[in-house]
Amino acid sequence: MKKIEQKLAGDPRVIDVGTFIGAGGPRFYLPVNPEFPWAGFGQLIINTPTFDDVNSLVAELQPYVHKNFPQAMIRIRKYTVGPGDTWPFELRISGPAEADLGTLRRLGEQGMAILNDSPHAKNVRTDMRNRVQKVVADYDQERARWSSITRAQIAEATRRAYDGTPVGRYREGDDMLLIIVRDSEADRRRAAGNLEAIQASPEGVTFQHFVQRSLINLKQWNCHRVMNFSGMVNMTVP
Repeated sequence: MKKIEQKLAGDPRVIDVGTFIGAGGPRFYLPVNPEFPWAGFGQLIINTPTFDDVNSLVAELQPYVHKNFPQAMIRIRKYTVGPGDTWPFELRISGPAEADLGTLRRLGEQGMAILNDSPHAKNVRTDMRNRVQKVVADYDQERARWSSITRAQIAEATRRAYDGTPVGRYREGDDMLLIIVRDSEADRRRAAGNLEAIQASPEGVTFQHFVQRSLINLKQWNCHRVMNFSGMVNMTVP
């Protein structure tokens, strides 16, 4: 984003540039659909003195971004008058609420492969976005009950390791500051990939500790975003 801004700076065809990272800007123009928050999203809104400058700027920027940023999907388009055309063509693949997200993604990727082979399609993507790593702790009823560890105690141990646990308040002038106890930055980073670093104790017992990894089953999810349409899980290939 910074490199594109630097290229636009000083261009006589550019009046100003608005940059938004992580989400789209406010809906300042009705035909422009707002973008959902996403860490991998960035948007530049460029104002030009004349309409002719728009055409020449688009013609110049399109090959520039494709050459210098081949790893990113960058769309350069002009705002329209009337109904917007954010994605002129979309393919929606839907399944029941309990649909397997991996299967849904695989079907979407098959649709993307067909569109990528077509000379009439460009900027093909899915609204699931890129895969992200996420670990979900599934409470093991049998093992956890044997150790007398409850769901709440596992949740508290996890929160203490990452976010921290409030233990009191500290007054500084007119402000009340929350006192939070949590692991150090190095320990939190280590715990993210090593659940043996997090331990939980039964209520009222201070001498007995159980490694959290022995009380839970791990489920890995890798879909950044799951969309719903008419009560069904769906994936769109625009």
